[in-house]
Amino acid sequence: MKIFPATVAALSLARVTSPNTTIGSICKKTTPASPITNTAGLSLREAPATTERLPYISLLGLYKNESPLNEQGKIIHQQNAAQTYQNIERLLNKHGAFLSADTIYKIISDNVITLFKNFNASPYQAYNAHDEHGYSKTLLLSYSNAAIQVFVFTGQQQTPVHSHPDSCKSLTLRVENGTLSEDLYYSAEPQSTPKFKAGHVRTPGSTGVVGPEDKVFNLESLHENDLHRLKFECHDPDGHCLAVHIHTYKNIDGISADQQASVKNIYPQAA
Repeated sequence: MKIFPATVAALSLARVTSPNTTIGSICKKTTPASPITNTAGLSLREAPATTERLPYISLLGLYKNESPLNEQGKIIHQQNAAQTYQNIERLLNKHGAFLSADTIYKIISDNVITLFKNFNASPYQAYNAHDEHGYSKTLLLSYSNAAIQVFVFTGQQQTPVHSHPDSCKSLTLRVENGTLSEDLYYSAEPQSTPKFKAGHVRTPGSTGVVGPEDKVFNLESLHENDLHRLKFECHDPDGHCLAVHIHTYKNIDGISADQQASVKNIYPQAA
C-alpha cells in the first residue's frame, strides 16, 4: 500500500479536531499541528487524538480494481487529491468555523462541478478493458464523512444494478468516443429483478444523485432515491474510448474494509 505524503504538516489549509471531537464537530486550528507519519488503514473518524488538524487521506493499493497508474499518473493523482482538498477547504472556510459532518458533505455535494473544474483526468483508465465489469475504482480522498472515488469505464462496461445506504452524488468528467448512460429502476426487494424506470445520458458536466429508498433528496439533481446502473458503450472499433466519473459518497471513509464501497443491495441483471 502506498501512502502519499498528504499529511498535516504538508498543507497550509486544514480543519482540526480535539481529543473529544466527534464526527459532527469540526473547528479551526488554534495551535501548530503534529504531522501524521502513518495513516495507513485509518479512517478520519479514527485519526490520532494527538493531531489537531483533520487531514485528508489519499491512498493507492486499497482496491483490487484500481486504475493502473504509472509513476507519472500517480504524481498527477496525488496532485488531484491535494487540489481537491484545497478546493474543499477554501469552500468550507466561507461557511464558518464550526461545521457538522452533514453540513460539510452537503457543501461538497452541492459544489462538485466547481470543486473538480480543473481535475486532470488524463492518467486514469479502466482496470480490465476486456471484462464487462472491469471498470476501475480509485480512492481520490477520504475527508470528514465523505469518500470521493474516481471511476473509469471503457468498452461495453457497466455496473450491476444496485442501491446505496446513503447519498451518492456523481459528476461525469470526461467521455471520449462513447456514450455513458445511467439507467434508473424502481425499488425492488433484494434478489428480485427491478423494473426499468428511465435512462439518462451522462455528458461531461452532468450530475446525479441517488440514495436510500426511505429518504428524500429534494431538488438535488436529475433523480431521487432510485436503484441505478451506469453503462458505457464504446463507439470506436479500435477501443479507444472511455468515461471518467467522480462519485462522492456520504458516511463511508473509503478505506476501512467494510467501507470501501457504498452499496446496500446488488440486484439480478435487468434487461
